[in-house]
Amino acid sequence: MGNWYLAVVVWTVLVSAMTLGQTAWAEAIGQIKTLSGDVSIVRNTVKSPAKAGDLLEKADTLMTGADGRVGITFIDNSRFSLGPNSQNSRRHIGGIRQYMPHQ
Repeated sequence: MGNWYLAVVVWTVLVSAMTLGQTAWAEAIGQIKTLSGDVSIVRNTVKSPAKAGDLLEKADTLMTGADGRVGITFIDNSRFSLGPNSQNSRRHIGGIRQYMPHQ
């Protein structure tokens, strides 16, 4: 009986992990592959530091500081990069606008 119970638990954990992984990628439009300097993701009005491997969602905004650079690979394998002092959001017409810090 113990082996059967263990098999059910292991199977449940594996199926759950696969489902959660698919759900994360289903919402993602791309992934940060490279970055350096000050790079942030704004998601649901919360700004947080970006890191390589982060998944990007359609409503996310990427921001780079004076020394920031970021390279992204989208789910269709197209690539995109941002240089210093930039902001990108899929919500803006054309997808890109220059971020000018307040002086």
